[in-house]
Amino acid sequence: MKIALIIISCYLLGSIPFGYIVGKLFKKIDIREFGSGNIGTANAFRILGPT
Repeated sequence: MKIALIIISCYLLGSIPFGYIVGKLFKKIDIREFGSGNIGTANAFRILGPT
């Protein structure tokens, strides 16, 4: 039971688009409109820099 809860928690945590959230909160931009258009870590770092 404990393992199933850990797996579900990790899945849910991994589905949160942190690159998009950080861009909106700190820089007030939508990173999907810049660079490759991807909300992944590489594009977020390229567009936002080290925040």
